[in-house]
Amino acid sequence: MAKPSLECQPARQCTDGAMHVCVIVGSLRSCVYLFVFSPSQLSTFPGLGPALMHILAFIHHYHTPDCATAVRPYSLVRHLARNHDVTLITTDAWRSRRHTDEFQWVPDNVRLIEYDVTYRNAMGTSERVIAFAKFAARALADGIRGTKPDVIFATSTPLSTGLVGALVARWHRVPWVFEVRDLWPDFPIQMGALRSPVLRSLLYRLESFLYRNASHVIGLSPDMTDHVQQIAPQTAASTVLYGSDLDFHRAVSDEDVARMRAIAGKDAPMTVLYAGSFGRANAIPSLIEVARKLQHRSDIRFVMTGEGYHAETVRQAERALDNLTRIPPLPHHQAVALFAAADVSLVSFADVPVLSSNSPGKLFDSLAAGTPVVVTNPGWTADVVRENRCGWVVPPEDVSAMAKTLVELRDRPQTLQEASTNALEIGRKRLQRSQAVKEIERVLLTSVVNEIS
Repeated sequence: MAKPSLECQPARQCTDGAMHVCVIVGSLRSCVYLFVFSPSQLSTFPGLGPALMHILAFIHHYHTPDCATAVRPYSLVRHLARNHDVTLITTDAWRSRRHTDEFQWVPDNVRLIEYDVTYRNAMGTSERVIAFAKFAARALADGIRGTKPDVIFATSTPLSTGLVGALVARWHRVPWVFEVRDLWPDFPIQMGALRSPVLRSLLYRLESFLYRNASHVIGLSPDMTDHVQQIAPQTAASTVLYGSDLDFHRAVSDEDVARMRAIAGKDAPMTVLYAGSFGRANAIPSLIEVARKLQHRSDIRFVMTGEGYHAETVRQAERALDNLTRIPPLPHHQAVALFAAADVSLVSFADVPVLSSNSPGKLFDSLAAGTPVVVTNPGWTADVVRENRCGWVVPPEDVSAMAKTLVELRDRPQTLQEASTNALEIGRKRLQRSQAVKEIERVLLTSVVNEIS
């Protein structure tokens, strides 16, 4: 096909939110011309294939809305598959942990390569290392012998997934984008999981190599992005917050909320919710102590739902405390109704410095539901809460401060209502996951264009 006599322009985002791109020959590997056309207009060009890019995605922890987690990987893959060929390499660890069966395991137009690799939050360090190594070895082999992609997307944790992305990208000579979801190795080191000085040194070297080697690094929080840029100032880096999928929140009915209130045993004027992982990093024992300290307040009820390392601790606490209700893990598409049913949502972490950079899904789902939050992170989440007056900040693992804050909120319902209004405003207008996945798509496309140019 002859080249059109049109001047090339950079891709850009237009008012309808769609990436405006025209690819002249079916794949970006062959030839690229970027003009101002929406994806729906591409079919008007003869010889064009339906996909703009072939994206190879390495995602160790993949799950759907049928699982009890915040499902950003699913949202991303679903969005990318609308305009691109997507090959997803992952594990089946979450497949058996679905609580409903309402969503396809992978969206249409996604080629799935999946391994039987067990992983749970309650696993010890050695078990996790074995799981990470199994996935990395098989993913590396399949990535190398597979069809050459246009771009690679690899998401941590762990760092070994990023290493697979880097090595496969080097083999195929294509760009790769590294999404940093937790700061490794700082996270396992500060949590006491890695004590070997040799292993620590190797992992810090690996972290630096990955940041410097990637075409672009995406941090899930401003603090993560700052960390990346301190180590690799020459690497392009940007922040793409976790966000919340508003489609699920909009689907919540008054009946759904009423049902969740009944399940939670809402016999108290104020319900305090913790919904998320019961992991070592989440300060679950301190939350239980807060509930214990407030047993005399019959007007405050605590509700906890999730799974992980401290699951049995929560079960025992429910039996011992009249003001605490434990709800079995809920699929994400149902859990959003529980956020809407609560009066306050707790976003707690242990008193460990690296955790201040976290980008917790429960924060975004709480705000999108219009539920104000109490956060314990001293980092960027505290800034968001204070600046938008959508919640309160207490020191991590400070039982007395948390209890005092909750009592004050119960005694000042107008303050709680104002924070709820502010939470809904920021959650629905500024923290949408639909914008997050579009930004990741833009980064992937820009990385390919930069590589070619």
